[in-house]
Amino acid sequence: MNPVVQITQCIDGLDNEKLSKTIIKAMAIALLLEAYDDWLFLKMQTINHDQLKSSHVMDEYGAMQSKKGLSTEEIACKEELVLSKYMNCRITGIDGQIQASSIIGIESSLETLEKESAIFEMPEGMASVDIYFKDQSYKKTKLKILEDETSLKKIYGQIKASIGDVLTNMAVLANSKEQSYILGDDDVKCQNVFIIHGHNEAKWRELCSILKDDFGLNPIVLMEQPGQGRTIIEKFENFAKTSAYAFAIFTHDDIVVNGGKEYLQVRPNVIFELGWFYARLGRKRVCILDQSKEGSEIFSDLQGIERYTFDKDVKEVYKEIALELKESGLV
Repeated sequence: MNPVVQITQCIDGLDNEKLSKTIIKAMAIALLLEAYDDWLFLKMQTINHDQLKSSHVMDEYGAMQSKKGLSTEEIACKEELVLSKYMNCRITGIDGQIQASSIIGIESSLETLEKESAIFEMPEGMASVDIYFKDQSYKKTKLKILEDETSLKKIYGQIKASIGDVLTNMAVLANSKEQSYILGDDDVKCQNVFIIHGHNEAKWRELCSILKDDFGLNPIVLMEQPGQGRTIIEKFENFAKTSAYAFAIFTHDDIVVNGGKEYLQVRPNVIFELGWFYARLGRKRVCILDQSKEGSEIFSDLQGIERYTFDKDVKEVYKEIALELKESGLV
């Protein structure tokens, strides 16, 4: 799955599920992105602070950073920065005390305090809190529970805010990758190839035949898939996200008049779907097959991007198609 989508799901999960679950998911994404500082910060949240030194987490972190070519001094410096960030989100008050429990421990304590607080709720019909708290020991117990609960909720909120910052940084990192869609093992093995096309049915059928018969791939053509009551964009996203590669066939079907000049241009849906796949898979896993026509023009954003031009039949660029599929690892 696209890391950006995964990170977005984690950000949504900050308000919809326990923080401990979100942290586990985020750690896996951090490893995928090689964001080891973020991984360390997240990992530290899952361990009791008093046991941190004996948990071998720093050894794991050091080994990962060493593989990236960092020196011992650089790793130590990074460790200090991450540790400082960890301590800052766990400071309990002006006295500088640190909440040392793991995130699961904090969640467990909060659940216990909420149950205890419910036991000490004022019964209906009581005239005032003062009457109810006439027994001072009873009052002190109630106030202590409220104090502990408030303090723990504050720390939990601080940690949540810090995790939100980490997820935002990871999203920026994922988007900045040259190929924003990072393929996992299952995705590399995927044989689905999406065909973006315009009105010329003969051309996309020719490409389907080449992909299926010659390379053993599974071509996906949107109009041949079941709708199941979905909107077109829902249907497109459902099938597009299962594809590991995409071909865009440029057949210049539309006549455009602009500033008194008339020219041919590809269908708007072709450009939209092409852009979607550029963001999803990266340009390296998207190929444009352009049927050249006299009087046709291409969108300015796509000028300079290499595309393979054919005159009458798609098979004219068969060798180029085979090369692109080989380089992508599909064949």
